[in-house]
Amino acid sequence: MLGSYARDRLAESVFFSDLSAGRVHPEHVRDVFGQYYAWRSRFHRWFGFCVLKSSPFGDEPGTPRALGPLIACLEREVSEHNRGLAASFLAALGIASPAHITALPVTDSYADSFLRCYDRADHTGDEALAALAGQWPCVR
Repeated sequence: MLGSYARDRLAESVFFSDLSAGRVHPEHVRDVFGQYYAWRSRFHRWFGFCVLKSSPFGDEPGTPRALGPLIACLEREVSEHNRGLAASFLAALGIASPAHITALPVTDSYADSFLRCYDRADHTGDEALAALAGQWPCVR
């Protein structure tokens, strides 16, 4: 379900449609994926926020329950060498040092949007976890 949702959203994207058709300039591809890398490098904060916001489950603190998905994600990140693959991809696009990518204000805003939305008292940790899984919208 999530896979088909992602495919549908990509199909609606002008950028990805143009990319598939070869109509995007290499500089634009480099800029877009550089910003994606800048955001993705901060994505782990969203997991940490979910851990902090998690409520207790029974008599147990919520942290261990919320840490399971975070640990699984981090294990996948390390075992699949995703950072290395991303760095290789960026190098092929002409970005020799991803650490030197400067996030644009819109990238910073998006990176902080999850925290702004789910830090409110009317949103629970479970809602934040569901949103992270793509199954709960942020209603303002």
